[in-house]
Amino acid sequence: MTTSAIKDGAEGVIAAPRRALFNMAAKGVSLAAEKGAQLVLVLVAAPALGAAGFGRYSYAASLAAILAFGTDLGLTIWTTREIARDTGVAPGVLGTALRLRLTASAVVLVLLSALAAAADGADLRWALLALGIASLARALLDHARAVFRAHERLADEGKVNTVTAVLATAGGLAALYGAGGGVRALAIGVMAGTLVGAAYGFMLLERGYGVSGHGDRDVPADRALVRRMLRESLPFWFAGIFTLIYARADVVVLRWLASDAEVGAYRTAGQLVEVAKQLPVLLLTALFPQLARAFQRSASHLVRLERRVLLLLAAGGLVVAGALAVVADPMVRLLFGPQFARTIPALRALAGAVPLLFVNCGLLHFFVARDRGTLNVAFGGAMVLVNLLANVLLCRRFGAVGSGLATVVTEAALTACCFYALRILRRETAETAPR
Repeated sequence: MTTSAIKDGAEGVIAAPRRALFNMAAKGVSLAAEKGAQLVLVLVAAPALGAAGFGRYSYAASLAAILAFGTDLGLTIWTTREIARDTGVAPGVLGTALRLRLTASAVVLVLLSALAAAADGADLRWALLALGIASLARALLDHARAVFRAHERLADEGKVNTVTAVLATAGGLAALYGAGGGVRALAIGVMAGTLVGAAYGFMLLERGYGVSGHGDRDVPADRALVRRMLRESLPFWFAGIFTLIYARADVVVLRWLASDAEVGAYRTAGQLVEVAKQLPVLLLTALFPQLARAFQRSASHLVRLERRVLLLLAAGGLVVAGALAVVADPMVRLLFGPQFARTIPALRALAGAVPLLFVNCGLLHFFVARDRGTLNVAFGGAMVLVNLLANVLLCRRFGAVGSGLATVVTEAALTACCFYALRILRRETAETAPR
């Protein structure tokens, strides 16, 4: 579908479609650069480390990402929503949110250090610690991203994401080939580049938005605001935790039940799918402020907007899934070589989940815009159980392919739950709307 067709179809439903299209374009360019940099890291590091070595690196990265998300506390989505509705609250909200994030970061760092100390092998210990610090830095950058998104200035977010991804990849590959190689060197290089990118992100926030990233230093902590923030944001956090666990825990379970080599094969397939998964993120990041405003202003307009978004997501997901399934064999053999042959069936299995991933991205954003983030929590918790059970049943027998099939099962279950809930919410809205 062309840009002009999307614009014409959105006219009258999406407010300020030119701005939305610009934001989508800005986000698209940054995602291409960001995911391109991450893909380069995989394409170079995976063959250099081998399937087992890359599996160990992927295990450390997945575990670090799960731990670092503990610092989010749901504040990224909450802050975006609050500032989008009223920019005047930014100083107090930002100061309070940053205090909460830093406190959570200290707790996560202690836990990360304990897990690294208990890891089997020096390479894995160093990788856990280095990638954990890098994940914490990326998590703190969400503080700045919330402001960029609330102001619908995704070009600034794109700059930060691109710089951070490029520096992380450059640092990782430089260390891999210039510091003796191995999992440890790659992880430390990625950490160094990420820290520099995070510093740039906060500098951009300080200089470009008329508010300090740390809020007003002279204003003491507002306990009432803290209680309100946590009461309203924790459902988003729990939903995100659950989502991240069932997106990343498969790597942990696969390593326990299979081998590092199976983890390496599965994660290379997952990285290729991860590039495609950014398309719905691009669309929803650009349109989420409009969804949040439409909920307060017009129920009928919100429903039309939701339907338009779902149509775009479903069509895009089917096209991408078909393409991945067709090119899986030649693409994997060309990019990774024969030692990653197990990646081919794993990639085809994951392709079956892509249309569901696209649609679910939209449905979960709809609930947040409707102030029903508790549904995301409930569904996320249920999907953790579904995913873990599916992985336990499938991974031991099918390895990397089993993890891919478990993803399909999980996303299908989530889609069914979300559509059922959205139908009920729309019916309630219609019944309570003024006649």
